[in-house]
Amino acid sequence: MTQYVDTLEGQNLLMRMADPNDRRATLVKLTDEALPIIENARIIMEQAAEKIFEGVSFDSRKQLIQQLNQLTQGNGKF
Repeated sequence: MTQYVDTLEGQNLLMRMADPNDRRATLVKLTDEALPIIENARIIMEQAAEKIFEGVSFDSRKQLIQQLNQLTQGNGKF
């Protein structure tokens, strides 16, 4: 993980800051240069999701989201 943070910091896409509540921790914050990249990625992901779910009804999408939420909340333990 440190290598990824180092790389992004070197590209001026994020910055490290000391955590004011915990001397052992370091906080990571996106820089203004990263915001357009994040926005572009969001748009691309939205377009991909629309293509994936093309032809799937709203009710089916809603049901899938509910089921995925149950799984991620631990209700799908086996």
